[in-house]
Amino acid sequence: MTLRRLGPKLAIVLLLIALGAAQAWAGKAIVVGGLCLDEQSRPVAGVIVSDERAVTRSDAEGAFSLGTEDDRLICLSAPDGQAIEGPWWLPASQVQGPLTVRLRSAALAGPLRLAIVSDPHLFDPSCKPDFVGLTDAMAQKPMEFWAKAVNLVAQSKPDLTVALGDMCFDADKQGPAHAQAQMALAAKAAAMLPQPWRSVPGNHDVRYDDGAVHLQYYRAQLGPARHVYLAGGVALIMFDNIALGQRPDGKAKNCGGTSPEALAWLEELLEVLPADKPLVLLAHFPMASAIVGSNPLHKSSLLRIDEKPGMALRDADQNRDKALALLQGRRLAGWFNGHEHIGHVGVLYSRQGAISLATAPAICGRWWAGDMEWGPLSFAPGWLEVSVAVTAEGVTITPVMHAFTPALDLHP
Repeated sequence: MTLRRLGPKLAIVLLLIALGAAQAWAGKAIVVGGLCLDEQSRPVAGVIVSDERAVTRSDAEGAFSLGTEDDRLICLSAPDGQAIEGPWWLPASQVQGPLTVRLRSAALAGPLRLAIVSDPHLFDPSCKPDFVGLTDAMAQKPMEFWAKAVNLVAQSKPDLTVALGDMCFDADKQGPAHAQAQMALAAKAAAMLPQPWRSVPGNHDVRYDDGAVHLQYYRAQLGPARHVYLAGGVALIMFDNIALGQRPDGKAKNCGGTSPEALAWLEELLEVLPADKPLVLLAHFPMASAIVGSNPLHKSSLLRIDEKPGMALRDADQNRDKALALLQGRRLAGWFNGHEHIGHVGVLYSRQGAISLATAPAICGRWWAGDMEWGPLSFAPGWLEVSVAVTAEGVTITPVMHAFTPALDLHP
C-alpha cells in the first residue's frame, strides 16, 4: 500500500512516525569537540578525529569539532612523530563536555617497523566451538600457542603491531553469549601484543545476522573497525572489508567486500590527508591474491559482483574497484591482509608506482601446532615483519615472513 492511497494527512503522520523510529535506531545526534595539546600545553594541529563515518582534524589552534551520534566510537590519530597519551578511542556517549587530547613526542629512529599477525582463531574452555571430542585440554592450545608466539613477535621490537582479523574462532556462529565470550578472549589476547597495537576485524569476529554485518561485539572490546595511524611518513589505513558478497545463485556469502559505509569513511579520510602522503591499506581480505586465483577453479571459487554483471574470485575484496577508484591519483604504496592462512608477497607495477602486496600467514595454521596444507604443499604458522622507508626517491617496503615452527614445539 502506498502513502498516496492513505490520504495526505495520514501519510504525513505515518512518515513522521517512521522518521522518528529511524532516528531512535540511529542514536542521538551530538557534537564532540575539544583541544589537542602537546606536553607543554601548546596546540597540536593535524590530529585526525573520526567516528568511523565522519572525519575531521584539529586546526592550527588545536581545536576540533565532529558531528556524531552517541552510539558511535570516537577515535583519535596522532600526527606523524607524536602519540596519543592514554586511550586513543572512547564511546561517544562517555564524552562529557570538551575533550582535552594530550600528545607526546614519538619520533622514530629509522624506517617504520611493523609486526603483522593474523588469524589466530582463538578460543578456550569457556567458549569452545561445537567440535565433537574437543576436550578442555585441547581447548587450551590456542591461547598457549598465542602466548608463545607473541613473545617471539615482541623480540623484533616493532614500532607498531597490527592484527589483521579473525582473532576469534567462530564468533560469527552460535549465540550472542558465545560471540561475546570469544571477543572478550580476543581482547585479552590483543593486550598481550607488543605496544602500540591496532587491529581490524575478520569475518569470524563479527555477526552476520539478518543478512547484515554487525560489529557491536568487536567494537566493544577492540575498538574502531576502521581508523588511521600516521607514522614513518606514511598513513596506515586500517580498513574493514568484511561486507557480505554474493554467491553465483545470489545468496549472501561472507567472502570479503568493502561496504558503502567504509567507502564513505575512506573518501572523507582522504580529504584530510595530504595529497602526496604515501598510503598503506591493511585489511582482513586481500585486494588481489595468487592463492584464490589458482587454477583449476572449483565451483565455489566465483561470486557475483554487485551492481554490474559478471563474476569475481571469492575471498578477495569484491568491491576493491570502488576503493581503488577513490585512491586514484594517490600514492598507494601497499596493501596488507590476512585471511588466507598462507603467507605470500607480490608487487603490482602500476603507472602510478609500485604497490606492495603481502598476505600474513595464519598464527594458527591448520591447528595451533600444525601447518596449513594446500594440495601437495604445506605452510607453517607464522607472522609478517615489514619495514617501510620513505625517502625523496619514493617508498621502499620490505616484507619478511617468519615461521613459528620448528622454533616453537607446539605439536599436540
